[in-house]
Amino acid sequence: MKDQGIARRRELKVGAVIAALFSLLVTLTGLSAVFEPQSALAAGNELGETVEFTPNYDFADIPQGSGYYADKGNIIWGGNGGSDNGVTNKKSNIGFAWCIDLGLRTPADAKNLIWDKSTAQKLTPANIADTTKDTAHGQERYDAAYKMITNMINSWKAGKYDEAKKYNLYAQALLGNPTAQGTAGEVINSNGQASPQAGTYSGVTPGEFTDLTGFKAMAGGPSVFDHAIDFKAPEGSYLTYVPPTLPNGKVAVNQAQRMVPPDQPGIKPEPKNPVIKTKASLDGDQVKAGAKVV
Repeated sequence: MKDQGIARRRELKVGAVIAALFSLLVTLTGLSAVFEPQSALAAGNELGETVEFTPNYDFADIPQGSGYYADKGNIIWGGNGGSDNGVTNKKSNIGFAWCIDLGLRTPADAKNLIWDKSTAQKLTPANIADTTKDTAHGQERYDAAYKMITNMINSWKAGKYDEAKKYNLYAQALLGNPTAQGTAGEVINSNGQASPQAGTYSGVTPGEFTDLTGFKAMAGGPSVFDHAIDFKAPEGSYLTYVPPTLPNGKVAVNQAQRMVPPDQPGIKPEPKNPVIKTKASLDGDQVKAGAKVV
């Protein structure tokens, strides 16, 4: 009986120690969640703030195979909700869009994943580092990416598909994860000749990329900040993108491409009445109607 009592007391002591350790672990886990930076908490597979946009389903016929048009600005088909004969997941419904993660799978290549317009996200200077891992020059990287995405869409709307394709590549070198940036960097540093996936690019040079963005493209790694450019994205702007998601609604991080649609509600329209900054004399009255001369 005495031995049984001693054994029983030992069991109780061991149980108490285990319970105390478990309680401490729960407390520490809770504290780490409280004190972890918000950007890190949002960087996992959970969706952030969503935004509405209007998909473009009618730009062209639905492409087969990998589901993109290399000769139309590298624009990619992202589904129409199940009416594309199985080219994409039947729940994908974002229409035509561009990828910003060169080298990852397209919606046509990843039919197990979903690109749903209702999960569209805002990309801002505050969260750009979640994917790019650039914590030092987030604002500069966002300014440059905003400029490249705007140039891409404007060129595409004007039918200048080679230019749209080039600006898409430049945006990929800024917005992808470090590996995807390095993939785009290889293409840029080869003057647009190193992509068996998307063919060749016209007019691509590493010098132009740096002049336009202020970053240097690196083969095999993330783009590196070089200098500030004379452009700032408008206050309160954002870029709209759609991440790939799993059937359970979680983001499929780095499993497939994030997609940027042509409709960008966070891109501010150009001012209708431009300001001409000059003190030079003008011949006659050759000033554009509505412009202000300062």
